[in-house]
Amino acid sequence: MLKGWVTIDGALAELYPEQAGNVYYYDTRTGLMAKGEVTIDGVNHCFDAISGNLIW
Repeated sequence: MLKGWVTIDGALAELYPEQAGNVYYYDTRTGLMAKGEVTIDGVNHCFDAISGNLIW
């Protein structure tokens, strides 16, 4: 299970070339992908509501 910040690169990019370079965040306890506006370690982030890709 992926947890924390994940950038699709290296071996993951070979498996998912259309997502290469994308950044995602998975909750460190539950493993759920962050979507929408989320505060992580006191910093606000915005993730795509469908794909979960980091927007800002």
